Amino acid sequence: MNLKKIIETIKELKKTARGKALLFFAGYLIFFIIIIIVFRVSKKMPINNYSYDGGRKHNFSFSEIENNNYKYNYKIVIDENTYLLTGQRYEDTEMFTVNNKEFYKVNDNYFTLDNGLWIKSNNPNNFSYFTEIENIQKLIEQAYYLSKTDYESGKEVYNFLISTNNIEKIYRNQNIDIADEAGEIIISTNEDLEVEEVKLKLNSFCKFEGSCKNNLEITLSYDSFGDILEIESPIS
Repeated sequence: MNLKKIIETIKELKKTARGKALLFFAGYLIFFIIIIIVFRVSKKMPINNYSYDGGRKHNFSFSEIENNNYKYNYKIVIDENTYLLTGQRYEDTEMFTVNNKEFYKVNDNYFTLDNGLWIKSNNPNNFSYFTEIENIQKLIEQAYYLSKTDYESGKEVYNFLISTNNIEKIYRNQNIDIADEAGEIIISTNEDLEVEEVKLKLNSFCKFEGSCKNNLEITLSYDSFGDILEIESPIS
């Protein structure tokens, strides 16, 4: 049947109530077929095949954080448990608390205050890999750029998706191939486009690693860039 005959048939159908009903249901059928095809195709598109080009996809900068002079608040939510890390960093030294317990870090050495004495301790942050800014940058480089929101204040918020496959490749240098719900990376800047907050939603990765039952969310907030003059060592 050529196009002319199809048009003539449609015109004839429009002349009767039954014909109009047939056209109505035919239109709905075609619409739902298109939706199903689009849905099936989109599900087959593997997020881990996307490569994020940091040089063209954003304007934000990590330079203030990379200067290692700032105050920070880290919030790590694992299932029903919440861990709060609050502190400040000056070059290779940090003074911080984890759920109100005091810690001091110099280079890769950790100390904690115990009954008035500073004693050697382990790193209290089990997810410290995901609080190091150079590792955040590696994740972004392998993430899929999703969207950007601009605010009148000059602030910008960027959204990325990243698969567990890509996280494992960066985190453990392992190649895996699983179908999972993508994790999220949300970058927020100030009016100077300096990053002031990083949020990671890594539920699928966390469950794959066996580190949680349902969810892992890490929020890293930074402020007071360049304001720290010194962190005095409490170790005598």
